[in-house]
Amino acid sequence: MAGCLAVNEPRGSDPRGSHGLEELKLAASLASPVKGFAKLFVYWPSELGARLSPLTGRFPIRVRELAMAEALEIDRERVRLV
Repeated sequence: MAGCLAVNEPRGSDPRGSHGLEELKLAASLASPVKGFAKLFVYWPSELGARLSPLTGRFPIRVRELAMAEALEIDRERVRLV
């Protein structure tokens, strides 16, 4: 699964955590025909909103690692079936 975020990936330098923004940035960069549009009208406003919002980081998702591990397991099962 090239380009996907790893399950055990550290939170990074942002103490609030920004996995959602990292995934959105990756998705915007993968949208080759409309890459500029995706970054300009989807990623950058979301990043600005996350930076300015007083709610950022106040409600962390504590089961993210467990959910990502489960998603990888389901993906591996799906690949074995095909």
